Amino acid sequence: MLTTPQGAGEVGVNSILYFRVHNVEQRLTEIVGKGAKKERDAQLAAKMPDHDLWIAFVRDPDNNLIGLMEEKRR
Repeated sequence: MLTTPQGAGEVGVNSILYFRVHNVEQRLTEIVGKGAKKERDAQLAAKMPDHDLWIAFVRDPDNNLIGLMEEKRR
């Protein structure tokens, strides 16, 4: 998923790129272990009819925000 542009190309304030992952907590740990800067731990973002949406955030080397999201089925 990609959000609408926020910073018109300015480094660190561009659109947020979201990656759908399995086990968002584990993926966050792995990515931070490889050098990404953790912005926010995984948190419940929304309760949907058939799943819960969990999202975590990291920063890339250019300080752009990257989202990790998981749809946890109930």
